[in-house]
Amino acid sequence: MVAATTATYVSAFPTPADRAALASTMEGNPAFEALFGLLRGMDTVAGYTAYKTMVTLVILAATWGLLGTRALRGEEDGGRWELLLAGPTTRREATAQTLGGLGVGPAALWLPTAVLSAAAGRSADVGIGVGASCYYATSVAAVAAI
Repeated sequence: MVAATTATYVSAFPTPADRAALASTMEGNPAFEALFGLLRGMDTVAGYTAYKTMVTLVILAATWGLLGTRALRGEEDGGRWELLLAGPTTRREATAQTLGGLGVGPAALWLPTAVLSAAAGRSADVGIGVGASCYYATSVAAVAAI
């Protein structure tokens, strides 16, 4: 998603004048700000990419994070938690293992997002640094963790 957005932006708005026209059209627009918050940096590849991809990825990450809560509550309601605890595993160990598994999820989301964003940003036309890519990946993965 990030690679496609950066490539589209670079080809659709190749000159600084094209990018400035886009920024003047979108920044300060109350309709866009109501949906996406304050839009800044629309004249840069990074600003446009964050605008186009962040909302979609945050919604997907939040949904994924909410589905993880079933690991504790859903198993308990379904009676499967008691089957697990009937063995040598204690409640504390089972909860720790489940929370550890849930902690791996955001890390598994962060790593490919950071690597693929950094790879997409390496092009001279795009110019998104590794630090910005890691920050972007942290923003997306934090939603799933929260």
